[in-house]
Amino acid sequence: MLALGTELGPTDYDMYEDGGFAVAGKLIRIDIDPAQSNRPFPPHLSLVGDAALAVEDLLRQLNGTAPQKSTGALRAECAREDIQELTNEMRMDLTVLNALRDHFPDSDIVGDSTQYVYAGNMAFEMASEARYFNSACGFGTLSYGLPAAIGASIASGKRTICLSGDGGLQFCLGELATAREIDADVLLLLHDNNGYGEIKFYVTDRAIPEIGVDIYTPNLVQMAKAAGWTVLCTKVGEMDIALQEAKNIEGPIMLYLTEDARRQPFPNK
Repeated sequence: MLALGTELGPTDYDMYEDGGFAVAGKLIRIDIDPAQSNRPFPPHLSLVGDAALAVEDLLRQLNGTAPQKSTGALRAECAREDIQELTNEMRMDLTVLNALRDHFPDSDIVGDSTQYVYAGNMAFEMASEARYFNSACGFGTLSYGLPAAIGASIASGKRTICLSGDGGLQFCLGELATAREIDADVLLLLHDNNGYGEIKFYVTDRAIPEIGVDIYTPNLVQMAKAAGWTVLCTKVGEMDIALQEAKNIEGPIMLYLTEDARRQPFPNK
């Protein structure tokens, strides 16, 4: 495993929070900070320096050597087998993500730190890994989703899907007007659970006092409409109809789902 300029934060490798960190082989780290290159796990080899320059040097050393056979498919298969049992809520999240992918296979998906993204990071099979990125790792920067989706839409010139929760969206409500002002082609899936749901799950599971996780959430549907967005309120069973309708709508669209959507019995197909 070659880790370039990454902190290897717990949310990047310890999804089940069991303290495990397994590398099938040796770990080589390249970082400009000598101290960081040994946190939180000392590598077999630490190379201190600028990541871009180090990669250029490595490529020069490897030039002319026979390429090794890719084992990506095998690693993906092992990862799927290692996924522990998913909750009903996570399976419902994946149902929604699959519908988004199937209806908009060429769209980038940009995610905030929100429960749909955490489920997606576990088991979502995107049409292309280059089209799925989010901030649910490292520091977990809330409100990254919508501004990043607007930027991605401008850069690609096509519809971009944004995944956000009500807590994260409230950090950047002004961007609703920005998206309308520039007619950004953004489809925002908003998961409204009246608070910081992932954090609440964490503290509740560990019997930590629930402080600051249930927040006052304004009527985000009305706020989006006031900012000129088209809003489609839907249930999971109505996703296909709503997404089909969204294909014929220009400009920013909010697809609004409450926590009830995640608590429906998962359909056994």
